[in-house]
Amino acid sequence: TDAEATGLDYRRGAFPYSWSTCDERGKTWFCQWPVDPFSRKVTPNKSEVAFLKRRLRTSTPLFHNAKFDVRMLSLIGIEPGPIWKNYEDTSLAAHVCNAADIPHKLKELAIKYLDIDNDDEQELRERVKYIRHHQAEELGWTLGEEIEMDYWMPMELHRRHPEMADAC
Repeated sequence: TDAEATGLDYRRGAFPYSWSTCDERGKTWFCQWPVDPFSRKVTPNKSEVAFLKRRLRTSTPLFHNAKFDVRMLSLIGIEPGPIWKNYEDTSLAAHVCNAADIPHKLKELAIKYLDIDNDDEQELRERVKYIRHHQAEELGWTLGEEIEMDYWMPMELHRRHPEMADAC
């Protein structure tokens, strides 16, 4: 289970805008909610939140940096409490297995141990950088402090202004 959010600090308004999960059989599920580009507010889909809650209740959730994802779940009304018997955290496991192997970000671990390239993240980063400096400023959108806080922008630009999204 993984959350993408409008920032890293919930105390400064960060809120999840997408969730992805994968079960033991490899069945995946993904949802993405609109982000208001001016207020950066997210409106989660209630039926998708209910589905995610049921899914978490019937499995052993696997997170990478559970502290962050659990906080994001609580923001959409899913409290861990007694619904989870247990959960796993690959970030903690990476620290335990090799404390000197810094950093322990999921993408970097995937590159190192699974030979997965990071072209997708670099492409997203470049696209967001372009949108921030050309289209978002022109449209009056509120920018995050860092590029990673605006990874939602390509989706929202495509939803609101498909003609501009095709140009970048």
